Amino acid sequence: MGLRYFTFRLMSVTIAATLVGLYLVSRFFTLSNFVEMERKLVADDVKRAHNALDTSSNRIGLLATDWATWDEAYKFMAEGGQEFLDSNLNKETFAKQHMAVIGLFDLSGRLVAGRYYDAATQDFAAVPPEVLTLVAPHAGLLAGAATSEGRSGVALVGGRPMLVAAYPVLTSEHTGPARGTLLMGSWLDPKTVGDLAAATVLDMRLLPLDAPGLPDPATAPDVVVLPAAEDAQTRTGLGLVRDVFAQPAFWLAVATDRYFFHQGLGLIHSSLGLFALAGVILFLVLQAFLERRILHRLHSISVLSGRVAKGEATLRLHLPGADELSSLALDLNAMLDRLEAAKRLLAASENRYRSLFLGIGSAIVLVDPDGMIQLANPAYARLVGLPREELEGLRRWTAFCPEMAALFPGGLPPGGQGDSTVVATLLVRGDGATRSVLLTVAGLESSAAAVVSLVDNTAAKQAEQELATLSQNLEGLVTARTEEAKAKTLELETANARLRELDQIKSAILSSVSHELRTPLTSIRGFTTLIERDLDRLVQTSSLSGLGTNPRIRRIRNNLHIINEENLRLTELINDFLDLSKIESGKMEWRDSAIDARELAARAKRATATLFADATVPLSITVNPQTPKLFADGDRMLQVCINLLANARKFTEHGQVRLSIGPDAAGDWSMQVADTGRGIAAGDLERIFDNFTQVVAGGGEISSGGTGLGLSICRTIIEHYGGRIWAESTLGQGSRFTVTLPRKRLFVDHPAVA
Repeated sequence: MGLRYFTFRLMSVTIAATLVGLYLVSRFFTLSNFVEMERKLVADDVKRAHNALDTSSNRIGLLATDWATWDEAYKFMAEGGQEFLDSNLNKETFAKQHMAVIGLFDLSGRLVAGRYYDAATQDFAAVPPEVLTLVAPHAGLLAGAATSEGRSGVALVGGRPMLVAAYPVLTSEHTGPARGTLLMGSWLDPKTVGDLAAATVLDMRLLPLDAPGLPDPATAPDVVVLPAAEDAQTRTGLGLVRDVFAQPAFWLAVATDRYFFHQGLGLIHSSLGLFALAGVILFLVLQAFLERRILHRLHSISVLSGRVAKGEATLRLHLPGADELSSLALDLNAMLDRLEAAKRLLAASENRYRSLFLGIGSAIVLVDPDGMIQLANPAYARLVGLPREELEGLRRWTAFCPEMAALFPGGLPPGGQGDSTVVATLLVRGDGATRSVLLTVAGLESSAAAVVSLVDNTAAKQAEQELATLSQNLEGLVTARTEEAKAKTLELETANARLRELDQIKSAILSSVSHELRTPLTSIRGFTTLIERDLDRLVQTSSLSGLGTNPRIRRIRNNLHIINEENLRLTELINDFLDLSKIESGKMEWRDSAIDARELAARAKRATATLFADATVPLSITVNPQTPKLFADGDRMLQVCINLLANARKFTEHGQVRLSIGPDAAGDWSMQVADTGRGIAAGDLERIFDNFTQVVAGGGEISSGGTGLGLSICRTIIEHYGGRIWAESTLGQGSRFTVTLPRKRLFVDHPAVA
């Protein structure tokens, strides 16, 4: 292939490949950046439209809050009155506030008063049933008596979107109890959407969730930008609007002009055209330059070089100029001159290398294929202790290295030229003395001879022996340190035993202090009860009128009641301390006997009767009649049952608490306490069984009520009998505590029973 043709093809392919690469880069990277920027702009427009919709919803929410915390509305919910309805729920109010419905509902969800305004007829009509279902019981918007928060947002009413707000009816000071729920609603009709579009300067539409070609709202993100063809003039973005119950309601579609994208596409096309034109011009300029300045001159060099190679050594190249090709011609001429000079220098070079060999400081010999010493330098002669005249041509180099004679019987190591072998061996001098040497045998590249070099490392060998001695001493030192570590380990074991002894002393002190505290607490409770009784007698027998209603007398009664309650709570805390101390110290007395499940449940019901006196949270008890008797301490099992029931009632405000006793699937004795309370966070299900730990729904500790020892004591009692206790919970839905004891604890299987 000629150089000219190769150059032409190379430049053509390079320019074409460059244009194709630029096109691909522009198409797949630059254009994708424009597409991504367009997508972000469309997504921002969708968020703007969503914010405008939220603003409209918040407007209705603020208006509903203002009405719901109005003393007149609070009074109306208690007393009624047509005057309130005529002066406030009139057509002017509905038309001015763009309202479709305003309703007042009592705590049961019954419509107390309300009106529905039809904007088409500009007259009142019956409130649609679909609106009433929004405030029906269990629908989600009905407020309770203790509710102080409301909600606003979008709701689908009869398949049509409506902006709604529901807030509890409170006083102007936002206090209760709430007397009902105020509901306001405004249709999100095309006119309202058009007003939002005009305010935001956006092309907005509302699309149903099941419209064809739209993504699945269950899996799609809240903002979706739909793909568009390259020639499309607009691009559509979708915003998922969730209703007031946080469920998908409809899509908010925003169409945006693709001006930015088309401008970017035109810029890419025009840029590629300019690059193509520049590539053609560059190709023509380079081709002309290469032909004149390089290709023609290289042809001249090739012709003249061929003649020189054929034997015309006197020819020289002459290329005018000061560029690289002119320099190449001068270099070729100089090379021809150096070839003639090299012949003269070759003989002198051999003499120089011989002098270098003889003058080097290392011991070196040149040997023939039979191992005979051909040339030895003075350093080698000094090492073996013989003059060069007795070595060169007279001795084999292996004569001074007996170990090498057996290793290299032929005089040289086997292998190709240029291979080298390094070994450590002993050298025997001419006077019989020995030296440790490092020996290297290397074959020469251009002949069958080899070079043998030796380095005296006698001093290194002596140092190695000293290092071995030092290593032995170090091993002895390590042994001594190991014995010392064993002694330290014994000290740590002694300290650990002392710590266990101190822990037992702590438990004994805790038990003693708890016993000492119970006596004064009992006295305090007794004297407080006597004071309450004497005070009641004094009030009943007093001749002073109004003494029973005197504020000081009421305050004294309240203070005495508080003293009794705190005394009871402190007594319970001390009892828990005593139980925990006895269990930890191993002094707890276990009075095991046969326990009937129905009797255990009845005792627990009687003990917790005051906790479930309020009918809002009843106690349900289920005992499987097939439950065998349990062989355990009845008082301790009752303590476990009462603790679990008390905890369940403490954190349950509505619903019920269930106690179930019966055999489980494996035949073990099982007891469950389930509630419909606040629930426990997953991360706290194990932590609640630690000492002094109490948690609330959603995680975190509480500082009021209880000692935080009840569940810890329950676990200790159950584990004493080889059983398990654990908790399962779902936030907002309640908790379930399960206790299981193995079959060996059943009365019919226990070895202690005859």
